[in-house]
Amino acid sequence: SQIVAAARAARLDAVAVTDHDTVAAFDAPVEGPGVELVRGVELSVAHGEGEIHVLGLFVDTADAPLRAALGRLQAGRRDRFRDYVARISELAAARDLGL
Repeated sequence: SQIVAAARAARLDAVAVTDHDTVAAFDAPVEGPGVELVRGVELSVAHGEGEIHVLGLFVDTADAPLRAALGRLQAGRRDRFRDYVARISELAAARDLGL
């Protein structure tokens, strides 16, 4: 709602709102008079040796298969971050032991 209010104050006709691997921001009402809200999502996609970010606009944020796929992406990201934290802890412990 703050983004819509800021867009209205800036006299914009439309504003796109996206978040990484989620559409949860649209669970709360965010519409406002005078500003079209373009709903979107940003996805990370493996490409060759790297990663690219794909921006999806005008998505149906209530679509159950989309939400399920985003949930799987979020779970994978949480698991990777937990692995990173565990590895950092292991490296710190090894350093403290002089290994």
